Order: sequence, then structure tokens, then C-alpha cells
Amino acid sequence: MSARKSEMRRKALLLKLPKDFQEFASWPREARSTIPVDELDRYDGLCKAADLFTKKQSVADLAKAAGMRPFRVLDYIETAIEPWKEGNGITGTRAFVRFKVQSNRVRTADLQPSDPQDAPTAGFSGLFGKLFTDRPAIETKLVEFLNGKQRPNKIGDKTLHTKFQAICKEEGLTDEDYPLRCATKGFRPLLRWFKTKYIPQYLLAHIKKNSGKAAAVTAASLSGDGEARTPFCDYLAWVIDECDSNLEAKVIIPSVRWGGDIVRVRRFPVLRLRSLGDYAMNIAFQVCFTRQAKGADVIKLLKNAVLGQPVPPMVDPNMKPVEGAGFPQDIFEKLKFVVPVVIYLDNALAHLFNDLQEVVMRLFGGRVVLGPPGTPLGRPEVESNIHRTRKCFDLQLPGALGSGPKDPLRQIADCPTEKLVHFNHYEQGLYCQLANENVSDSASAGYLDSFTRMKELLARGTFEPNYLPEHQREGYHFCAPKRLPVKCEITTSGRLPFILISPVDRRYSSKWLKANPPDGVREYWILQDYDDLRTAIICNDDMAYVDTLRCEGDWGRVPFDHRIQQIISRRKQAARFKTQAKEISVYQMLQFLADDAKTDWSIGQDFCYFMSYLKRMVTPEELAAAQIEYGSEEAPLVYNDGYVPPTPMRAPATRDPSTGPAMPAPARSSVAPRLPGRRFNVPRGMR
Repeated sequence: MSARKSEMRRKALLLKLPKDFQEFASWPREARSTIPVDELDRYDGLCKAADLFTKKQSVADLAKAAGMRPFRVLDYIETAIEPWKEGNGITGTRAFVRFKVQSNRVRTADLQPSDPQDAPTAGFSGLFGKLFTDRPAIETKLVEFLNGKQRPNKIGDKTLHTKFQAICKEEGLTDEDYPLRCATKGFRPLLRWFKTKYIPQYLLAHIKKNSGKAAAVTAASLSGDGEARTPFCDYLAWVIDECDSNLEAKVIIPSVRWGGDIVRVRRFPVLRLRSLGDYAMNIAFQVCFTRQAKGADVIKLLKNAVLGQPVPPMVDPNMKPVEGAGFPQDIFEKLKFVVPVVIYLDNALAHLFNDLQEVVMRLFGGRVVLGPPGTPLGRPEVESNIHRTRKCFDLQLPGALGSGPKDPLRQIADCPTEKLVHFNHYEQGLYCQLANENVSDSASAGYLDSFTRMKELLARGTFEPNYLPEHQREGYHFCAPKRLPVKCEITTSGRLPFILISPVDRRYSSKWLKANPPDGVREYWILQDYDDLRTAIICNDDMAYVDTLRCEGDWGRVPFDHRIQQIISRRKQAARFKTQAKEISVYQMLQFLADDAKTDWSIGQDFCYFMSYLKRMVTPEELAAAQIEYGSEEAPLVYNDGYVPPTPMRAPATRDPSTGPAMPAPARSSVAPRLPGRRFNVPRGMR
């Protein structure tokens, strides 16, 4: 049993060993000339045991090398790794020399009767320390007062001294006992204890009480190196931060006559996800064409990191990542579906914490840690990478805004709207930049890139990741489940059972649900892929799969996501619609955004996202089949000049819309009809 306890103590001491002294050669040494000759053998034996200790040898080998019992060797090593009284190092081999390192001495003798011939202060040395040793309740109550709610914000010497005397009297000390018998009542040794003992041990609590919470946050940021929070695991600690695009982009609004109108798009946020530690690399990113990132954006970011980073529309064939570049979950098969142990979230994204924490806890039991505010030094890895990307990519583009309104770069890079970067080109360029950074050399890693280091880790076979369960490797699991009832309006409107999903009420149903009307109130858990809301998964109370529902109506024919649904919810009161929000088709929404994006920059951002999403989700063949340029039979597209394209004749659907494909049936002709010259076309830069 004693050997087992010694082995556990040795492992605990290894965890306490500072990272700068992981090798015995870096330990502070004592000059051999100052060591007595008869002590050299003992000193050399302990040094050999310390060398074996840093090499993680067993405690039996340490005891054999030093020629001592195991607990004695561990006592010496524990003293050797303690901080030295001067500087930032450890005690080192000075602990192996007799009488070189001694513990603080505590007085044990009582106060003797005073001699009239002696000085008035004679015989009182060390009594204050003996007081706390004999009566530890005095020190405990004093610390509780200083850390408790009864303490005033500004603690003064007089307030501290008055409370100290009151505690001494509560413990039964009289005016004949120390320190109440003295003229100063122990004032000076009390202040010495407060400055040398209390403040170093309770520094942050004292600063928070004395100077406020903001001062304590700053002190916490400056008191460490930012690495104490990083667990000892490879690739399994992730960090999420938000950066700015640092530039203004442009979007081309199609014109019904010729060319297109170019509109300036304001700066927008970009979410970044990276791993920490020795295998730091870019894992995923999410460009948010909005004022502020939403909960759906950070969940999409997590889904991209686990399932794979989608490739943005490659509008420029000459701009692509270098050979071998990419994102780890797409390049390495063993990193596919890997989930982290902990995710660190920037405090500026505190409004996204609940959404992310709920998904992480439900899917794989991870943990999300929200960083303290105003502490960028606590995330040096991602902050330095953001600065590198901003310097090497963002500030090299026309329209860069610099670091602030007074940055000279803002005036130098000011250019007309026609020369700005198209938003599709920016998204494609950012994808290439982040992918290339993963294969770029790093001087701090011996000029090895992140992928090379990861290949070596996977080749060693020591990497033991956590994988997402197989039954949860679908996009619809990355969402916030909703519990909704099944509605049935057979008696009123003749509509078969369906489920109404908010925020923009849309009817979802299936062939199975219509054939099995509920007997009374029936509720299901709803899961949806935030990237494609045309379908929904219903689960029972045990979260087991029941059936797949499809969106009914025009919105079931064209893909749309959570962001587009929010756009409709915000714009539903626009006079241009003149209909209820649930009756608005995608064609009317696209026309409204194209018309008003010229005067409203926030609508311009919505139009950018809308077009980028359609280019990513809909192929040209599907565009022709759906005939987005024509609108729908119920609400044909009307242009600003009153031109109404002819409504094409559609072939009847051959299958039930609830179980058939999301797109409508193809037209009678074998090829897509030729579109008229004046059409709502896709800009050339996006084809």
C-alpha cells in the first residue's frame, strides 16, 4: 500500500513540475565547490534520482539511485520543485544540500516576564506567528471577514486593526495577553501579515473587493501566460472567436435592362474555430452576412468542424488552395466526426453560449467555457492567427478599412464601389487563405506545418479521439429540438394532419402522418438541419426516429435555411409584400431584396447571403427546372417597369408532393425553355 501511495505522489509531483523545467538539465544547480566533500555522494545520488524523475521512471528506481527510502526521495524532490525565494525559477538542486533550504521557523516558547533592564520590545519576536499557530480560529475569522460581504470596498489599516482586536476578544484573549497587552495591539505585525500572507494568497479576491470587478479581470489576464486553461490533450481543445471582415464588399443587383447595379455591402462578422496546443490549426469558419452572429451561425460552425467544411462557390477558377491544403476533418480520415473535450468561447459571443452549450451537451457531452471579458491575452493562439489573416489577406484587398476610423489605411484604400471585392470572391479567398495556413511553415514548430505534425501524431498511434456517435452524424442533429403538437383541421378546412413550425409558420407533413391522425393531443420532438429546412425529422419522447416530414407549398420546392427564414420574419411587414408572411414565395422575397438593396445596406447583406446560399445549394439544372426567373403560378414575378414574364405550362406532378422530390416536376419539353431577354438573371460573377 505504501508503494502505491508513493507512486501516486510521484505522478502528482510530475503534474506540479513547471513546463520550463521538464528536463533536469534546466534545473538550477548548486556549485560543487560549495558542497562539503563528504556530502558529494549524497548530492550526486539525489541528482541522479531527480534526472530519473523528469524521465518519468518509477519511484523504486528513484529510491535505488538515491540510496534512500522512497518517501524521503519524494520529500527532497517536492522541495526542489517549489518556487525559489528570488526570481521566477525553482529551488532546484539547492534542496539537496544540507541546511541550504530551511523551512520557516515558528516560535514555540511563551512570553517570559519582562526584565526592567531590557528594552520594552524585548522578548516579543515571533509572538504574532505563535498566536496564529496556537489559535488558528483568529486567522480563519480574519480571512473570512476580508473575503466576505461585511468587508467594506476600501479596506483601511484602522478598519483591519479594529476587526482584529474584536476577533481576539471573541476568542477569549484578555488585556493581559498578547497582543492586547501591547501599546500598538499588534498593529505592525498585522499589516505585515496582510501584505505578505493574505494579499499573495487572495490577490484576485482582494482586487475585486478593493478596486472593482474590471480590475480583477485585468489582473487575472496579466497574472498568467494564458495556457493554464488548456487541457493536456491533442486537437481536442477548440476555441471559437469572432473577427471582422475589415473591408467593404460589393454585390451586383441584376437589372431588367442591361448589366447590373453595383451596391456597397458593409463589413460583416466572421466566426473562426481553431484547435489549441501543439497541433493548432484552422478547423472551420462561417461568414455571417449580418450585423451580428446568431445562434444558428455558431451551430453551423460546429457542424462544419465535425462533419466537414463546405466549399464556397468557386466563382474564380484561378483562385484555389495549394496542393494538399484544406481543413483537417476533410483531409484526414481519422479526424472525421471527431468532437472536442472542451470549447472555449470568447466573452464577446456570450449571447451564443446557451445555443452552443445545449447542442454540445446533447450530442457528445462536451463542455463550453465562456472566457472572462476583456482578456484577449487569454486566447493568444486564435488572436495571433486572426491578426496574421488580417495582415496577409484582408488588408491586401481594395476597400480595406484598417484597424479604426483614424487608420491611414482607410483613406489610402478608399476606392469607388465598382473596384471593391465581390462578396463571393471574398468568401472564396478566405477559404483558400485559411486552408493554406494549415500547410504553411511555422518557425516556432521547427518550420513544420500543422498537417505535417498531425500526420506524425496519427502515425504514432497514440491519438485517442472522441467520435460523434454514428446515429447522430446527420445535419439535423445540430439544432435546438422543439416539442410541437400535431394539428388536424379535417372538420374545418379539410386539411389532413400536419405540424406547424415557427418562427415563420410553415406546414410540414408526410404520407405517414396524414394516414395516422392523432387520437387527442399528440406531440413530437422536431429536429431540422439549419442549412436546409425543406425537411424535418420527428422523434418520440425517447428521441427515436419516427418519420421525415416535408415542407408543403412553394417553399418546399426551393431550398431555404434558418437565416432566410429569419430574413422573411424581419421583412414580413414590408408594404411590398401585401400578403401574410407565410404566403410569401421565394421569388417575391428575392425581388424585394434586389429592389431595396440599393438604398438599405442591411438588405444588401441579406441579398448577399440569399444569393450565396442559392449558388451553393442549387445547381444550374435545378434553377432551370424550378424556373426561379419566372416566379410561381400563384405569384408571378413583376419587375420595376411592370414587365411580367409569361407563365410556363407545367406538367402535372407524377408523385405525391409530400413524398416526392423537393423540386417540382419538369416541364413537358425535354430541355429547359429559353428565358426571355429581360429576365431576373444571376450576375455573371456568380455563375
